Amino acid sequence: MLACADRLLIASVDPARPERAALLARAPELMAAVAALSDAAVASDVTSPLVLTALLGEAGLGVAHLQRRLAPVVTGMTREVLSWGEPWRSVFLYWRHRAGLGRRFVTGGAPAEPLRALYHRVHLVYYAADYGAKPVARARHEDVLRACEVALAALGDNADAVAEVLLAEACLRPADDARRSRLLSELGRLQRPDGSVSTPAGATPDAQHHTACVAALAASLVRPWPIASPSRRRR
Repeated sequence: MLACADRLLIASVDPARPERAALLARAPELMAAVAALSDAAVASDVTSPLVLTALLGEAGLGVAHLQRRLAPVVTGMTREVLSWGEPWRSVFLYWRHRAGLGRRFVTGGAPAEPLRALYHRVHLVYYAADYGAKPVARARHEDVLRACEVALAALGDNADAVAEVLLAEACLRPADDARRSRLLSELGRLQRPDGSVSTPAGATPDAQHHTACVAALAASLVRPWPIASPSRRRR
């Protein structure tokens, strides 16, 4: 479910991408999988079915049955979710709204913890730009990007954070080619010989998957991807 939702989100930023057509061709299978989820399964990863419901609906497919299936669980979770800290609270509320199951919302303030604060700030850009599908004017968000770049320097090697900032940069117009080049180069530096990218020590498989998906989405919006030199790949 998580992988399909992320792949469809990546493909949805560019309607002409061949993978989007392939994923939409699987819509009956994906919708059946969402409809078959138990309440506990929905609650354990509520964002993935919301993302699929939103994106399939925006592609013109009928998702009313999915909305009816998810609505009771989502409604029941809302009180709990409102107590979550950012950015997780607003991620849920954004996709709840986009899936047609909730009203527009106001985000909370930035957390004190540096990494969570960075995630919260870049998500404000994602919401404004529908995760890159509708790029927005740079002027309103440039201060956020500057603050995030400063924060990256203090976080150490964290490909997930770099990819999140690169995706936020890719959501803005006009492009800042110098910043894009710096962030792409940093992701290239953190790329392993097998093509994956470094995540903080002890990262779970889901966290590693998240890093790969954010990097792929950012790379799909910002080209060309820097290729490591043969000498560095051998190390």
